[in-house]
Amino acid sequence: MVGLANHPAAEAAFLLLILSDYKLLGVMINSSLKWDALIDAIMTKAAKRLWFLKKLKRAGVSVDDLVHYYQSVVRPVLEYACPVW
Repeated sequence: MVGLANHPAAEAAFLLLILSDYKLLGVMINSSLKWDALIDAIMTKAAKRLWFLKKLKRAGVSVDDLVHYYQSVVRPVLEYACPVW
């Protein structure tokens, strides 16, 4: 009979890692439950896409196409996982 302390599952239970940040389904979770890293990542990603939207506007793209770009590329980045945080 194998004792509980010698069981492979018991050994695996002690191999836990303590992480300060973890990314799960695109949502960054901090060990102190702060959203700073997630908000910084979202702002960086959205800023890049807004910069391109500005370039499109300067290139003379129609307003309808700009709205479509915003709704399909920029807004999903800003709204992803909003109910979580």
